[in-house]
Amino acid sequence: MNEKTFWFKRKKYGYGWTPCSWQGWLLTISYIVLAIAPVAFSKNWYLHYRFFYYIYLAFLTGINIFLTLKHAPKGRWSWGDDS
Repeated sequence: MNEKTFWFKRKKYGYGWTPCSWQGWLLTISYIVLAIAPVAFSKNWYLHYRFFYYIYLAFLTGINIFLTLKHAPKGRWSWGDDS
């Protein structure tokens, strides 16, 4: 009953993960929406706003990476089937 379920699974080829549960999809979609929303709703896109946006984006990406690594199997390079 205490079995850990992953939000992401390893990609079949290469390195990385893809969402495999609703929590993983929610995290992925919310990351995309939160990353695009400030630009989409901004009327003034001056240089000092871009600086704060990049800080915001780095923070958001850090949270996304942390949660992905916490709820995914250990990463490794894959060449197809695990057999």
